[in-house]
Amino acid sequence: MKSMDDELKNKIVRTIKFYEENCGNMQNEIKHLRKGISELARLQIGFSSDWDDKVCFFNEVINDDVDAIIIKQKLSSVVSALNTLLEKNSANILDDSDLTILSKKINEHLLELLHCFKTPPEFANQLVSIENALEHNLNAGLLIQVIEEIKILAIELFGKEQGQLKFLLEKITNQLFQVNNYLKTTFEHNKNSKEERNKLELGIQTTLDNIQSNMSSATSIAQLIDYLNKNLNCISSQIQSYKEAEDLRLQFYESQINELQKRMMRFEEENVQMKKTILDQSIQINSDSLTKIANRNFYNISIKKAYSRWQTTGVNIVLALADIDHFKNINDKYGHLTGDKVLMKIASIFQDSMRPIDFLARYGGEEFVIIFEGLSLEQTKEKLESLRYEIENFHFLFRGKRVPVTVSFGLTNIIQGDDTDSLFMRADDALYQAKNNGRNQIVTWDGFVA
Repeated sequence: MKSMDDELKNKIVRTIKFYEENCGNMQNEIKHLRKGISELARLQIGFSSDWDDKVCFFNEVINDDVDAIIIKQKLSSVVSALNTLLEKNSANILDDSDLTILSKKINEHLLELLHCFKTPPEFANQLVSIENALEHNLNAGLLIQVIEEIKILAIELFGKEQGQLKFLLEKITNQLFQVNNYLKTTFEHNKNSKEERNKLELGIQTTLDNIQSNMSSATSIAQLIDYLNKNLNCISSQIQSYKEAEDLRLQFYESQINELQKRMMRFEEENVQMKKTILDQSIQINSDSLTKIANRNFYNISIKKAYSRWQTTGVNIVLALADIDHFKNINDKYGHLTGDKVLMKIASIFQDSMRPIDFLARYGGEEFVIIFEGLSLEQTKEKLESLRYEIENFHFLFRGKRVPVTVSFGLTNIIQGDDTDSLFMRADDALYQAKNNGRNQIVTWDGFVA
C-alpha cells in the first residue's frame, strides 16, 4: 500500500493556502474543502496521477475564476477524482484489522467535516442519513456513495448560505441607495431654496428701484400713494410666495428626515443581523457541535499562533493529548447517547480547569488536545493529574449504575528545531505509550510515567 509522497502533500497544502488567501468570501466552502482534501489525503490509502492532476487543475481554475457556479463544478470534479482514487484502493489487499482502522479514520474525518455544516431543518433528513451510514465501517463502494451525498449536501448548503448573505447585502445596499437619493434630493432642494431667495432679493430690489423712480416722476400726492401701494403689495406678494415655498420645503425636509431616521434604524438592524449571521458561521466552523468547545480546525489555527509566539518570545509550550479509554466499549454497551454525554462532561471538566490563555479542542472522536503556554512540563503534569483523578472518580451514571470512565494523556513540551507537526507527533507517541502501559495515566514524550 503506497504512502502519500512529499511532493503531492506540498501541492495540496499550496492549493488550500491559495483558497484561504484569495477566496475570503467563501470561508465555509474553503474549510469544507480543506478538510475533505487535507484529512482524507493523509490517510495513506494510495494516490494516482489523476488525483494529482485534478488538484493542480482545480488550483488553476480558482486562480482564474472564483465564480460560485465554477467552484461547484470544480468541487464536483475533485470529489469525482477522490471517488476514483477510493475505487482503485478497494482492490488493495488489506487484512481485517487494517480495513477496520482505515474505515474508522475515514468515518471520523467525514463526520467532522459533516458537523462543520450549518444545517437548516429542511436538510435534517439528509444529515441524519449520512451520519447513520458513518456509524458503521464502510467498504469502498458505500464510502464513495457517502462522499457523494456529502458533496451534494455541501453544494446545497453553499447555495443557501450564499443566498442568505446575498439577501442581507441587497437589503443593506438598497438602504444605502435610498439614503444617497435623500442626500441628492436635499441638495437639489437647498439649491432651489437658494435660487428662490436670490429671486426674492432681486424682486424686492427691483420694486424699491421702481418706488424711487415713481417718487421722482409722481405729479401729485395721490399718484405717489398709488405707486407706493402697488409696489408695497408687490413686495408683500413676493415675500408671501417665498414664505409658502419655504414652508413646503420645511415640511418636505421634516418628512425626509423622519423617513431617513427610519431607514437608518432598519439599516442598523440589518447590519447587526448580517454580523450575527457571519459570526454564527464563524462559530460553526470553529466549534465542535456536540461539546461546544473548539474543534480540530480551530486547533490548527491556534497551534500556529502559539508557535509564532514561542518563536518571538520564547514562552514555553506544552502540548497535551487526551483520549477516553475504551470509549468504543462505552458506546457499544451503554449506547451512543451515553457516549455523547460522557464526551460533553469530560469536555466540561477540562474547560472548567483551563486558564484564559489555555486552549482546549476536541481533536476528533474521543480525543482532545490542549495547548498550555507559560507552564513547565512538571506544572502541566500536575494539572493533568488532577484532571485524570477527577474523571476517574466522577460518577457517570447509566440507569442508576455507575459507568467507569478514565482518560489517558500524552504530553510534550516544545524544543528547538520543532515545528507544529513534530510537536504533535511526540505528544501522540506519548499518548500511544500511555495506552500500551495500561491506560488511565500520563506519559511524557520521553516515556516517563507520571
